[in-house]
Amino acid sequence: MTAKGSIKNNDFAQGVGKKGTTSRSDKNAMRQAFLAKMKEQARAVKKEIDND
Repeated sequence: MTAKGSIKNNDFAQGVGKKGTTSRSDKNAMRQAFLAKMKEQARAVKKEIDND
């Protein structure tokens, strides 16, 4: 088995092979969570700067 083949299998394991709504909504959910986390961190940093 080549490295290329194993990479492909990993993609399938992570749901890339799933066509349709699931992978897209998963991606959107992950993106929303990531953006929310970044906003939260930015807010915390801003608070610290304001307190100084």
